[in-house]
Amino acid sequence: MKKIFLLVATVFAFSNANAQENEGFKGKWFLMGQAGYGTSNDGDTQNYSILPAVGNFISPTVAVGGAVGYVGGKNETGVSTIKTNQFIVQPLVRKYWGINDKLFIFGQAAVPLVFGKDTYEPLTGGKDESKYTAYGIEIAPGLDYFLSSHWSIETTFGLASWSSVKPKDGDASNDFNFGLNSGLLSGVKIGVKYIF
Repeated sequence: MKKIFLLVATVFAFSNANAQENEGFKGKWFLMGQAGYGTSNDGDTQNYSILPAVGNFISPTVAVGGAVGYVGGKNETGVSTIKTNQFIVQPLVRKYWGINDKLFIFGQAAVPLVFGKDTYEPLTGGKDESKYTAYGIEIAPGLDYFLSSHWSIETTFGLASWSSVKPKDGDASNDFNFGLNSGLLSGVKIGVKYIF
């Protein structure tokens, strides 16, 4: 909870700072590639993602865009293996606050749409597949560090999300998460961005 409070306080402390107001990003485009990897339970659970995106700065500090990518996962329970494969389409909007000429904090709001398939494989043999669709809303803060006027490295952390998952032959279930690395696309994501 202290980390979340510190992050929110930092964002508000720099809310009056402007992201390169003199030069501005307005009208510029960006291409970005994000990748993420997470593991837990001594490596028994693994999640990975790749999410390329494109966007446009509609003002010096606000960008809109979209991403298309893949999220996968594997969970080994000792008696079975569950594999997850998801195709993602994600519209997004970002607001940037400059700390200095190279370092920026941003807040991102996204609406991921997910088309997924889980495969259940017991150690005794055979397998069972289930398909589903999901959508949600995610709020994620991040840091963006510029290596030059065109290239930056960024990190994004999930903070809050709501999602609805609908199995192919079942009822939808809703979920709300709050905390670092929460969300439909949970985990820390590291990306490289090119602005032109």
